[in-house]
Amino acid sequence: MADRKYQKNDLKRKFKTYSEASALLPEDKKFLEKFFSQQYSEEEWNHAAHIRLAFCCLKIWPHPKVAEVVKEGILALNKSHGIVESPMRGYHETLTQAWIRIVMAAPDCQTATSFSGFMIKNKDLTNSSYILKYYSKEYLKSPQARQSFINPDKMPLP
Repeated sequence: MADRKYQKNDLKRKFKTYSEASALLPEDKKFLEKFFSQQYSEEEWNHAAHIRLAFCCLKIWPHPKVAEVVKEGILALNKSHGIVESPMRGYHETLTQAWIRIVMAAPDCQTATSFSGFMIKNKDLTNSSYILKYYSKEYLKSPQARQSFINPDKMPLP
């Protein structure tokens, strides 16, 4: 338990920038606070939450840093849920990287002032199957795709 508390505090300290981000509205800052303090249940941590995380982080950090922040945060959240990372379960590098790129290229990502406003113009991103425009299911199910980023097998990412 002490290890988990240290990890939460360390993660929050490391990414303190989010609480100071003027590019985010209070509800999006609260979302990040809840994420970085690992307060999302497994049921709450769904596709929409992943998309919101990408959007909010892209408002604060540049793309390469976003990937690092998101990965570390998801790994910490998974650990808090007792999820053991394996080639078949847990963090998925390709899905994470691909969704960050898709969100980053979506209309109004740079100009939207809130996640809810962003989603009004990007409703297609609410469908987790949207990723299948770029990747086949078989490709995404591979252990290689989970462990490291692989390029799409259907069409290039935006």
